[in-house]
Amino acid sequence: MDTLDKTLRSFWEIENVTCDSSPISEELNYCDEHYDKTHYRNSEGRYVVQMSFKPEIEKISLGDSYQMASKRLDNLWKRLNRDPTMKFLYSEFLREYKNLNHVEEITNCNHSNGGYFLPHQGILRPSSITTKLRAVFDASAKTTTGYSLNDLL
Repeated sequence: MDTLDKTLRSFWEIENVTCDSSPISEELNYCDEHYDKTHYRNSEGRYVVQMSFKPEIEKISLGDSYQMASKRLDNLWKRLNRDPTMKFLYSEFLREYKNLNHVEEITNCNHSNGGYFLPHQGILRPSSITTKLRAVFDASAKTTTGYSLNDLL
């Protein structure tokens, strides 16, 4: 019985939940305040929250991302033209994103006006039952200043 008592006591000590009483970080407070100030529900019932940029963003210039994103898009199209299945799946993905208003096609773009061009690529997984193609957006891609979008978020 003594062994059972020790084992049970040990179990309860391991399973004991402790509250972390460490103070909330300044960064977490900033994120909470940002969420409270910027989130809302749109007319379609979706929640919208603005991206949370780091407070020191004013000191950092994101730089030009057009050349890098354009080059990566050209390489993506070369890859897609070599693989008809992937090209079809990627075209379907782009069509769906456009229909959902997640992206919009921009013509006659004046990229010198700022903004950020987000490079993307497709990962093909033929063995997947549900999602053969997964689109991956690369917010870690560096701009002309050496910073990425992820660096500022």
